[in-house]
Amino acid sequence: AALQLLNEGLTQDPSNAYVRQAYAVLLERRGRTNEALKQLRLATAYDPKHVASWVATARLLTRDLRGAPLPLRRDVNQTEDDDEVWLLGTTTQTLARAPEKDDQRNAADAIECFKKALQAEPRNYY
Repeated sequence: AALQLLNEGLTQDPSNAYVRQAYAVLLERRGRTNEALKQLRLATAYDPKHVASWVATARLLTRDLRGAPLPLRRDVNQTEDDDEVWLLGTTTQTLARAPEKDDQRNAADAIECFKKALQAEPRNYY
């Protein structure tokens, strides 16, 4: 019902960044992240001063990065024989992966979104 209502609102006024951002948030919550990102991009294109859309875009771009485990650090004094000790207790869930190119691109894009949000409203505390 909510998606239908927001869709109707966008039919009436496609350039309404407030409705488009709300629609994107609902899409994201339903797991439709690519569609949500597209809607947020449209919202910021229609209204470059809509801070909430810039922030929501940045948060969506870095969503997977924020939940990633921190990289494990090896002690510089460890020898190769200590690798087994270093890995003791890690699993595929706890062993961090290196950032992939898409992750780095998303992070850089997110930084730009945060900058645009700040430019749109410097007094905002986002």
